Amino acid sequence: FAAQMDEEARIDLEVTRSIVAFSSVEHSLYRPDWSALRADTLRIRASSPGDQRLWVVPIATEIQLLLRQGRALDAAPLIDDYVQLTQHVNGFRGALDAAVYQAALNLARGELDVAAKTAGKVVATCLQLDGHEDSHQGMLAHSLLGQIEYLRNNLRGAVAHFDKLNRPRVALSFLIYSANYTWRAVCDVAGGRLHDAFERLDGALALARNRQLQHLALLATAIRCDLEANHGDVGGVSRPEVLEQLSDSWREHSSDSSLPWITLVWLARSLVTTFLGKARSADAIAVARKLVEVCAGSDQRLISASAWILLGRSLLAGDHDVEGRQAIARALALT
Repeated sequence: FAAQMDEEARIDLEVTRSIVAFSSVEHSLYRPDWSALRADTLRIRASSPGDQRLWVVPIATEIQLLLRQGRALDAAPLIDDYVQLTQHVNGFRGALDAAVYQAALNLARGELDVAAKTAGKVVATCLQLDGHEDSHQGMLAHSLLGQIEYLRNNLRGAVAHFDKLNRPRVALSFLIYSANYTWRAVCDVAGGRLHDAFERLDGALALARNRQLQHLALLATAIRCDLEANHGDVGGVSRPEVLEQLSDSWREHSSDSSLPWITLVWLARSLVTTFLGKARSADAIAVARKLVEVCAGSDQRLISASAWILLGRSLLAGDHDVEGRQAIARALALT
């Protein structure tokens, strides 16, 4: 249809294709084809140098996926490009998106104060422009601010930000719904409210079924399995088919780049907790070693530290005390 119309229609079609491609990778368990994403961006830049709208969506796609996968170094130059683009096009909204990406990058680097300041400015700008914080940029900023406060051990502050995400029309991006349900459930656990955590994770699974959000389903299942293995008297014991599902997902996806880093860590953690509960320390150690190996390619210290902590826990449970202490020391050095 667009081929029969004017140039404006052709541009709209290109933008739509980019959005559809991003949505497919954002919510489905597909491995991102990084070479294809970059080739698409370069192709569009070369074929449409006069309309920078076409440049924005592919760059935003790469930025969000790279940050989700724990590849902050690769995302950094693209964020710089995005900032330059939005200074000339897209007005306030583009600048807000750029600020959100900068805050996410600061968080990935462990620069919590800078990340909090940048995300806070996004929220303040949304209030000034719209009179509320319910825009997509505002929700993204609250997702980041909640994680920042959680890392600061400020549970009350984290919950205040995560609760902002509990809106019926909240945008369905991985960063937002993972914070709304899974990070919020982890806060419930840390506050001793296990029943609330299980109820929240069940809500995540229901949403995942209704909206076909495979990443959310896998992440929520992994966290729920971990909690059940740790607190069987409260949440019940994980069903064998659930453990089998998680084991299959681990075997299929642990070596590729299809899973967000938080999902990969919780998937490994749930398996380790279950194996240790069944006195299968060798299996737990094998999973933890694999996670350390996979996370070694990440440039985010938090990700690698999480893997080393899990390995240390598995080794200590298997009476490998010296190596276990070394793994914990490695995690401390990283953080």
